[in-house]
Amino acid sequence: MRSRKDEPVWLKRWVRPLGVGVAGGILACVLSLLAMAGLLLTQDLPQTGVTPLALVALVTGSFVGGLLAARTAGQNGWLMGLATGGALFLLLMIAGGFALLRDMQAAHTWVKLAVMLGASAVGGIVGINLKRKR
Repeated sequence: MRSRKDEPVWLKRWVRPLGVGVAGGILACVLSLLAMAGLLLTQDLPQTGVTPLALVALVTGSFVGGLLAARTAGQNGWLMGLATGGALFLLLMIAGGFALLRDMQAAHTWVKLAVMLGASAVGGIVGINLKRKR
């Protein structure tokens, strides 16, 4: 078995950080959605409040994903964040059966893309600037 030092450069710089970021983003998004489902279960919120809560979960997952990807890569924080946000948006499209493509002209699809890319880029910048524990 090869050690991590023998791995190709592109694997070390892009694939592993992107995988860690996407996995962490999915986990953070699922945990946020579970917390918000508990909130909806205990509180009497109107139906119009569900969409903003889902958007908050997307922002949380994208931010955490960008942060983890940048911390894993150790460089190019905003770029790793954008790549992670794009991958998470692609997974969102796949999970929805590409139903968002039908109404791509609707504002909410573009808002989701912009918010996810922005939050993950900010997460990547924050991830690079955090001090590492030694």
